[in-house]
Amino acid sequence: MNLVGKIFVVLIFVLSLVLMSLTVAVYMTQVNWMKMANNTDTSNGYPLGLIKQLENSQKENQELRQAYAVLVGTYEVALQRSVNAQSEIETVKTTHTEKVEELQKTIETSYADTNTRLDDTVKALVTIASGHELLRDAITGLQREITDISDKLADKTDYMNQITQLERRNKELESRNDDLKNENVRANEVLTYNNLINDLDYYRTQTPPVNVQGRVIEQAGRKIKVNLGSDDGIRIGHKFQLLSKDGSRYLCDVEVEAVMPDNATCIFSNLRSEQSINVSLGSIVKPL
Repeated sequence: MNLVGKIFVVLIFVLSLVLMSLTVAVYMTQVNWMKMANNTDTSNGYPLGLIKQLENSQKENQELRQAYAVLVGTYEVALQRSVNAQSEIETVKTTHTEKVEELQKTIETSYADTNTRLDDTVKALVTIASGHELLRDAITGLQREITDISDKLADKTDYMNQITQLERRNKELESRNDDLKNENVRANEVLTYNNLINDLDYYRTQTPPVNVQGRVIEQAGRKIKVNLGSDDGIRIGHKFQLLSKDGSRYLCDVEVEAVMPDNATCIFSNLRSEQSINVSLGSIVKPL
């Protein structure tokens, strides 16, 4: 074999090694991507697969929708009870008012009759000196009527107490109605927040607002919490670069994992699974 043949043999062998290396690299890349999408075991250091995360998010979203439906049903029942209670209170109040008016008329009539009978009694005492027995009977009857009037006045006091209790119950129902309205608002906010999880793939391709800049307020392992939230236009999947407190030193990239109105939780996105860094509170995060 001449020199040219030997050169070609060596070249073919080198190209074969290169091709083999590329094949192995492609295979490992495919395995890593499959694990990233379908992984269900987080004990080996790999995060939960994206498909499983999406399924968990959809399940949680469904549960929140059901909880919201239950809250709405409870609110409607409580509202109807409040309306019924108010109607009952108005009916009882009207009835008691009528009874009080009737009692007042009866009392006025009784007092008038009493005054008339007292006048008759005085006249009888003046004109009939011997009518002591009749006078005693008249006095006994007057005392009985006065006792009846006193009993009616006591009944009037009981009616007024019942009206006071019903008014207090009405205020309690109105307070409960306001509480249920507030719970309905909070349920809508939670439902809106969980609907944002379904937009993960979309926001990973989008950049956050260019003029936002936040600070780290907490760190827990490979996660940090920043003082930016959905009120600032931040969404799950947005990416930022993490800098030192004075902004002079680059640390790593982070990706938004969870968002609340006034804060967001981020994870380190370009570090190996076994790597971690200590982040000082107040470190800067800004868009890539």
